[in-house]
Amino acid sequence: EKRRGKKDKKKRLKEQYAEDHDTAQQILVDLCNEMKELKTSLQEDQEKTTTTMMGNLESNQLVMKSLSEQLEAMQGNMKQLDQVIESKATPEQIEELARIRAVQEMISVVTEDKEQTV
Repeated sequence: EKRRGKKDKKKRLKEQYAEDHDTAQQILVDLCNEMKELKTSLQEDQEKTTTTMMGNLESNQLVMKSLSEQLEAMQGNMKQLDQVIESKATPEQIEELARIRAVQEMISVVTEDKEQTV
């Protein structure tokens, strides 16, 4: 009877080991599947983020180009305006205009400096 008890005990241990082994294998399989899903999800998110960033960069570049062109056009208009004023203004008016521009430039420098320190 002792022998039979030992055999039964061995058999139960083997079955328990087999069950534990199957459970461990299933856990590993589940973990691997979850890791694959996570990796796929991260790659998809990264691709979306990259696409969005590239779109934003292109949009920003177009805005900068447009602003640059507008600035050039305004500078051209200012030169034309200066030429028209100089051709029709008296020397005193030109001098007054130069003083006004100098004051405007000082105000602009002070404003920029204030914005940088704040």
